[in-house]
Amino acid sequence: MSTPYLPLPVPVRRLTFAYEGDQVRLVSEQHVNMILPPSDPPELLERQAGFRVILRNERGELVYGRVLSNPFQFDREVFDRDPEHSIRREPNPSPRGTFVVLVPALDNARRLEFFGHPLKPKAHLEPQRRLASFTLQPTAKR
Repeated sequence: MSTPYLPLPVPVRRLTFAYEGDQVRLVSEQHVNMILPPSDPPELLERQAGFRVILRNERGELVYGRVLSNPFQFDREVFDRDPEHSIRREPNPSPRGTFVVLVPALDNARRLEFFGHPLKPKAHLEPQRRLASFTLQPTAKR
């Protein structure tokens, strides 16, 4: 019986973001060692609908990317007091929150980009686009 391949921990940037409405900002960065999922194939990242995180090098080339669940909550579940009515979704009038993105701590990684539907309610009806872009500082040698 063979043992399955288990990836090893690697240096990772743990980036914490905060958003309010359609404004996103990087609030903290930690360097940790952990097992990181592999990058999704470039062809999947180009055609996949939904939220995507792209890490680029100094030449703008993709070095890592993942399709993730959309962390932006522009609507919310509402439970009616009347048991005859079902759960429904309604727009969130003041969306805000925080989320974490994990990417490899690569020496040549310079830009992190988010792609998906615009950051507003009912945006699933609009074309996807780049939502935010962040310049990353070079990783410190450990």
